[in-house]
Amino acid sequence: MHEVRISSHKEGETSESWTGVWDLLKKEDDKAELLIQGRGSEFFVILGKYTYGNYLCIPSVRVGCGLAALNDTFWNYEQLSQLINETDAMTIAHAIRDFATKECL
Repeated sequence: MHEVRISSHKEGETSESWTGVWDLLKKEDDKAELLIQGRGSEFFVILGKYTYGNYLCIPSVRVGCGLAALNDTFWNYEQLSQLINETDAMTIAHAIRDFATKECL
């Protein structure tokens, strides 16, 4: 398991921070499966590449979306927060960024 520190920065609000963890479950040439946990939530996330960029799927909650570069926390958070709650979106975006710095996809 890899630990990642997450902080939310919302204009006009006090910043919150918490710890999340992620674990690489499986990796292929252009796809990775991760277990991401934080603040009481747990997600099995599939990350991949396709012709037009990166994508993310979370089958257990029927969520999927395109991503920018895996280390682009702001853009990826914006995409995810339209589909799941902000805390989980922030946790996943930070975990993906941390994964991108440690693994190649």
